[in-house]
Amino acid sequence: MLSISLVILYQMLRNQDQNRSMLEVEEEANFVQRKIEWALTGATDIITPLQNQTSSILSLTKYNFSQNPLVFSTSGNAFYLARGASSSVSLTSANVKFQNFFVHTVPSIGSNPTSVIMTFSVASEIPKFPASTTIRGTFYLKK
Repeated sequence: MLSISLVILYQMLRNQDQNRSMLEVEEEANFVQRKIEWALTGATDIITPLQNQTSSILSLTKYNFSQNPLVFSTSGNAFYLARGASSSVSLTSANVKFQNFFVHTVPSIGSNPTSVIMTFSVASEIPKFPASTTIRGTFYLKK
């Protein structure tokens, strides 16, 4: 009876750690997505990537913002934001791997505004509790 209880307790604790790992991955991915959405809201110019190009760097200027340009980039397993002449600051923790960041800029055509298509993946750095998510989205610049 005691061994059954210990097995159940072990499974509950393992599931709790797995859920915590997945929650952390989801929170980090959502934070990065919101930060990029914030930057694109009021963006006046996409510097990188050029129109109809794909890049692992997103550089843009934001309307009435004193710390232009905003530059999003990756290095190792982290995701960074640099504001103006300031040094890059990591937006992700050491508990996750930020991977496969790609941005594609589509020029405005007719009444369709310029759009930015983005994708990235976030995975847990804890091999014992694997968790990952991939974010894809299209953002339209308002003029």
